[in-house]
Amino acid sequence: MQKKKFKNSFVHFTDDEGFCRKLNLPLNRIFTVPEPAEINEMIRHIEFEFFTHNVHYLEQTDSYVRSLLIKLSRCLFGIKSGIVEKNTFKKFFEIRMHILSNLDYDWNTENMAALAHMSKSQFYRYYTTIFHQPPKTELIEARMEYAKYLLTNEALQVGQIARMIGYSNEYHFIRIFKEHYGYSPKQYSKKKRGCRHIPLIISDILFKQSLTLQVQRVLQILQDHLLPSLRASSC
Repeated sequence: MQKKKFKNSFVHFTDDEGFCRKLNLPLNRIFTVPEPAEINEMIRHIEFEFFTHNVHYLEQTDSYVRSLLIKLSRCLFGIKSGIVEKNTFKKFFEIRMHILSNLDYDWNTENMAALAHMSKSQFYRYYTTIFHQPPKTELIEARMEYAKYLLTNEALQVGQIARMIGYSNEYHFIRIFKEHYGYSPKQYSKKKRGCRHIPLIISDILFKQSLTLQVQRVLQILQDHLLPSLRASSC
């Protein structure tokens, strides 16, 4: 049986800005990382730039080295790197997209957590860690933003809009909307519709003014040039 050779990868660099100190990286100490493949890939990028001397290779190499050091710091100290793995990130992004694409569904923490096959507390913790806000908070914000868009449609009633964004109780929707924006859905709808008509009125006025000025100019040209010539010819 052939034994695999042990290989070392070395990157030598200077740190005049104290970047390593800022990242709290340990010096003169050997440590392991959970995802060495990514580190090796970064080192390959650095080697490629160093040997090819492509345009702006120094700036690109500096960028890769900084990324490598940040990756190492996250492996050692980052909370997310220890709690949330890449597969979990991917799964939660898909769940988030599914939830926000179905705003009319009656979502709660229990049926959200079921999508991830987790307990409610575990799902809440993961979701908040990844997206920096609780799932219900983000859901409400998405519903309110979509409600603002729907309220510009004159054909839709407030009750219809409430059901379209997952509220079976119209008054519950009205209360949350007012808490968010300081006015009721009807007040917002009237305000937006009024603003929407203003550009049409202004453009219509400008068109009429422009047309009037053009007519006046034509009449002036006729008066200054054409009419005197007609009088002269008649004489």
